[in-house]
Amino acid sequence: MSWSTTLKNRQLIRSQLAAGEEIAVMFSDIRGFTEYTAAAGDRAAWRLARFHETLLRNEIEGHNGVLVKTLGDGVMAAFGELRDGVAAAVAIQRAIRAKNDELETRPIEVGIGLASGIPVMTETDLFGNSVNLAQRLSAMAKGGQIIVTKKIKEAVPLKEGLRYIPLGRREIKGLGEEELYEVAWMAELFRISDAHDRITIVLTARGTVVVEMAKGARQVTGKKHLPFFRFRRTRKADPPAGLPRVPGSGGSRIPPPPHPHPPVGWKEEHPAARGRSSRGAGVHRESPPSRRWKLILPLRVR
Repeated sequence: MSWSTTLKNRQLIRSQLAAGEEIAVMFSDIRGFTEYTAAAGDRAAWRLARFHETLLRNEIEGHNGVLVKTLGDGVMAAFGELRDGVAAAVAIQRAIRAKNDELETRPIEVGIGLASGIPVMTETDLFGNSVNLAQRLSAMAKGGQIIVTKKIKEAVPLKEGLRYIPLGRREIKGLGEEELYEVAWMAELFRISDAHDRITIVLTARGTVVVEMAKGARQVTGKKHLPFFRFRRTRKADPPAGLPRVPGSGGSRIPPPPHPHPPVGWKEEHPAARGRSSRGAGVHRESPPSRRWKLILPLRVR
């Protein structure tokens, strides 16, 4: 997008604020960025942050928004129309998911928060309650999740294929309680969360399993038990296409030898065990019909 268009969008947002009209404020940040920096080094982390910024800038400006500033592992953006903010958030998550399918390295997971209000806008920043709220929502969001306020939910009807999921009233640090909603942007067949809503497993219509993790979720269960999932072909015998590989198995998605505390992973279920209830959570799918795979989670499920 040209600089003149960006300047025009900024001026339109300023005019709306001067007239007392609400705008949408978005925050987005990369999950696991601190951990990635420690493991991969500063230069690799800088490249990841630049890649994230470029991808988000394209989607934000493509939806009539303005990237207000970058925050190392995140960005702040503003939109004159609330619907543009929601559309941009969905486009960002879809673009990141598509890019992850191409990556040979660690996938990118981003949490997005959206709020609305009439903040104070300077040349390089936004100030106000809506800004603080959007930032808090971004911090609450799991990787791949979009969290919005009730006000945005009521103002923005979603297009076909999208839906709002009520998250209930949540205590926002320093801001009191807010009624929140998730914008579900994947064609979901099934979803399940742990008892503390730190990790969500989503089975999509395209046959992939998506793991959404909140900030610090890996520390709750342990790094070895919560890998970043990758989707790739391997030279060893594979479970159904799209299932994540398991650490410690040489890159294969076939599980490693039994562990006293099973990590997250996939294992083949014996035909005799089918139909019986299993302990913990399980997600099943068949491919080919003669084989069935079960997702094992060391989690308590509501």
